[in-house]
Amino acid sequence: MGGGIGFGWLFAAEAATTVGSKITEYNDQSRAAYYSALQVNAQTALNNRLGYNALLAVNEEQQREQEKLALDKFELQKSMQRALATQLARDGSVNKSGGSAESVVNNIYRQGLNALSRKDFNYETKLKNLQMQRDNLALQTASANNQALRGLKALPNATGLGLSIAGTGLRAGQRYKAQTQGLTGAWGSNPITGTD
Repeated sequence: MGGGIGFGWLFAAEAATTVGSKITEYNDQSRAAYYSALQVNAQTALNNRLGYNALLAVNEEQQREQEKLALDKFELQKSMQRALATQLARDGSVNKSGGSAESVVNNIYRQGLNALSRKDFNYETKLKNLQMQRDNLALQTASANNQALRGLKALPNATGLGLSIAGTGLRAGQRYKAQTQGLTGAWGSNPITGTD
């Protein structure tokens, strides 16, 4: 009788070893998934900070462009006033009128307004370029985050582990049963269990 229990313990020990290694593998996979998630979170946070800093730089550039436009417009207005004042001084009197005097004044206004219009057009073009830069930065950040997320490891399935352990136990039991039944033969009794 004692021999049968010892033989059964060999199958139980083998099953326990297999179960232990499955649990260790499950824990290793869980740990790897956890550290993978930490790394992905750190990388996406870095990508987002880099994207945010780049957007700040674009916003600062837009603010400088606005200030530059305001200064350019102010300078153009002053230049127009100087040109008008010079022309009026040449004419000798503010009250002087006539076709050529009015056409000169209108020409000064027209040139000044055309210059202001070009400044506005250039500014609007620059704003569109800055918006495209913002859009590209957002796409680059999303792409970098997607690439980081591709490396994310999934958690192992606990249900799968449980079923695997149960399967290991069933296989060990089946092997034990087959082994003990296979030993009954010519002698008339099972030499391991000592039974008929």
